[in-house]
Amino acid sequence: MVESKTFSEKLADKANLIIGIATGVITIVTTFAAGSIENLFRQENAFNSLSVILISITAFFVYLFARNYYDKKMKKLLEEIKNEKEDNRKNKLLLDNSKRLIYDINIERHTDVITGIPNQTMFKADVARITESIQQGEIYQIILIDIDNFGSINKEFGYFKGDELIRAIARELYYSMRRNETIYKNKFISNDEPLTENVYRKYNGGDEFIIIIKGVQDEAVGFLTRLHRQLKNFSEKTTEIISRKFDIEFHAGIAPLYANDEPDLALARVEECFRIAKREESALRVKWFKDVVVSDKTPLYVNAMTEFAKKKK
Repeated sequence: MVESKTFSEKLADKANLIIGIATGVITIVTTFAAGSIENLFRQENAFNSLSVILISITAFFVYLFARNYYDKKMKKLLEEIKNEKEDNRKNKLLLDNSKRLIYDINIERHTDVITGIPNQTMFKADVARITESIQQGEIYQIILIDIDNFGSINKEFGYFKGDELIRAIARELYYSMRRNETIYKNKFISNDEPLTENVYRKYNGGDEFIIIIKGVQDEAVGFLTRLHRQLKNFSEKTTEIISRKFDIEFHAGIAPLYANDEPDLALARVEECFRIAKREESALRVKWFKDVVVSDKTPLYVNAMTEFAKKKK
């Protein structure tokens, strides 16, 4: 297999060809200037012949000098190209390391250290961006849920087991999302990626979660109903983490997200709904804003009122 020549070898071949042609041209021109070829070495043309020989020798040394000068220049050029490539490689490596460091910092800054899902810092960043899409006519809801009696797990089994259980619950939140719903888990989402439904850890070590859902209020109610049933099924598996079954129940609030909403204002709105749901006199464990379009008598709301009815003591 014939190997292709390098750039420097091709350049050297061209230089040799140019220098050789120049030397030949000089020789031929000088020869014809001194006389015809057949009379070149006659006695009377000896001086001209000597001139041709001297010029040829001179041309040869000019060739050697030019070649030597070219080789030095080419060597310097190749060294500069090599150094430039090495610098580019080092700069690319530094850039990649910087990007990786920034990515890791963003993950750490935006992720709950216990569960691995995005925290309230990421929630605030997303709210600021989502409110811009609301101005274009899109609709979003915020849900705040709090796991009931989770503090008893920490007291009875310790915080290590409590963290293990809350991680498992966060995983169930993740798997409760459908195809058109999104939840973050161990991944930093850049600002140009679309969102539909997102869940966030409210406080590190706490048992409160925030969920953003793209859609009208009844979709948020339906989501909570589905989540409640899934967590009920998961309650049977809690014995794999702790030595007894933990019945997973929660209180929740649902509130709309408005255009130009400040994150703290949006969070305060849904927290107010949540506090109402937590009151003893509240009939339901979930409180939502009244929707002027959908009546509470629709099957979805009727099912939710049955699903989240508080047990009478």
